Amino acid sequence: MLKDDKIEPKDVSHFGLFNMIIFIQFSITDVRAFNGSHSHLLTLPQWPSPTPEKEFVRGSGQIIARSKKGLNNWIGENFICKIKRGIKLNEPILFEPLNLKIQNIGKHQFSSEKFISNKYEFVFATRGYDGKKIKYETILQLISELFLLKSEVRVSSNEWKADPLKRLSINLKNFHLFYSTKKLKLLRTDIDNLYNCTPQVYIYLDDNEKFTSTPKLIESSKKIWAACKLYTTTLKIQNLPIRLWIHERFTQSTLITLNRSLRISILRLHTEYECLKNVFLAISQNKIAITPFSVESDNLQAYLNTAISTILSDEKNVDDQSDNDFILSIKKVFFNFQPGELETFKNKILALKFRPQILQKTINYIDNSIKIQMEENYNVSHSQVGAIGNNAKSDNNTFQQIQYNIPGDINYDELQQGLAKLKTAMKGEAETSDQFAAVQNIAKAEEEAVKKDGNGVIKFLKAGGQWAIDTATKVGISVITELIKHNM
Repeated sequence: MLKDDKIEPKDVSHFGLFNMIIFIQFSITDVRAFNGSHSHLLTLPQWPSPTPEKEFVRGSGQIIARSKKGLNNWIGENFICKIKRGIKLNEPILFEPLNLKIQNIGKHQFSSEKFISNKYEFVFATRGYDGKKIKYETILQLISELFLLKSEVRVSSNEWKADPLKRLSINLKNFHLFYSTKKLKLLRTDIDNLYNCTPQVYIYLDDNEKFTSTPKLIESSKKIWAACKLYTTTLKIQNLPIRLWIHERFTQSTLITLNRSLRISILRLHTEYECLKNVFLAISQNKIAITPFSVESDNLQAYLNTAISTILSDEKNVDDQSDNDFILSIKKVFFNFQPGELETFKNKILALKFRPQILQKTINYIDNSIKIQMEENYNVSHSQVGAIGNNAKSDNNTFQQIQYNIPGDINYDELQQGLAKLKTAMKGEAETSDQFAAVQNIAKAEEEAVKKDGNGVIKFLKAGGQWAIDTATKVGISVITELIKHNM
């Protein structure tokens, strides 16, 4: 029987031996500490180091110490709040294709970096699938079944919202707003300062369960810490983008600690990436308007200093145990700036007048991670590129501006109205940070239409990705679908 600090004996005594453990984590980035809404936030619990047994989360319950603590006593990982009073899930369920019973055995919430990063984790275990091969398709079926599970979320003192688990990202924003805000300061508009991170699903196989790999997944080429092999990919389940991890153990219980360390490290690293990306995104979109030398500026600098240091440390730890391609696959959560936008973003950071040490650390991370990521993922189609990637060089190249196929009789007023309609439709459905970034690109395309810049419209329409294209087609905006037809 695999033991973990999240699984107490009383929770599973009626369940018997179990095999696969499934961790589902939803995270929210809250940027209110960086703008005029910081005074709306409750000062208790005192995350990331609350007083256990005394402080509590409104609508959820008491803070308790994590029995095994976090990895290396990481800040923000040593205390949790069980959230059964705030979020309820149906249990158990039967996975009919394998006659497999799935039990909800743990529900916890813990927060790191004070108000910024807020993680909600739900733990499930299976029974009856002992010592068999696990196919990738089976795992996808299993996750799909779990995301249909009914969840009830407390969104006010007397109001609960019931939806399938796949919609939990939306309801969690309201839950987070309710429990973290002073009652007299509870404003619905504050929800615009909350960003969803991509949900994570971490499949933790028992040591006698073997995973049947697939080319669709990126795998660690080394046996990490000689304890397991880890696979990862991003995909959509029930139309919800997720990051999937599949953790195949090789050992008996003697190396449980190493396997546990890897799981905590990977889940945290991905969340740290997503939260930092969301903060950078908010700055880029002028949703964080900092006055130099203010309380908000101090909060932002403290966050960036801690987050970047944590990421660099965690990154090295994971990178040392796996291969470079694996860590790069995780770093791809950072959104790509359009050419020229990165320098504009860096100028916004410089204008905030940070303390020299924090400013240098932030700029270095932008140059050494985001810039490189942009170069590695730069789409060369419809462009002229002499050199791409780390240390690439290009000599004696002549570059010309990209010219798209813009009809001579295009009606820019109609195009602007169509883009506004598309932006509204996408904004109503956006749930993840990547989707909100796509909405922002459509807003930029709308601005280019006002300036009657057809090339600019196409540039940002393309940056909106396949979701923008699909939405334009679904809504039936002919002026946009015609542009897509001739330029995509």
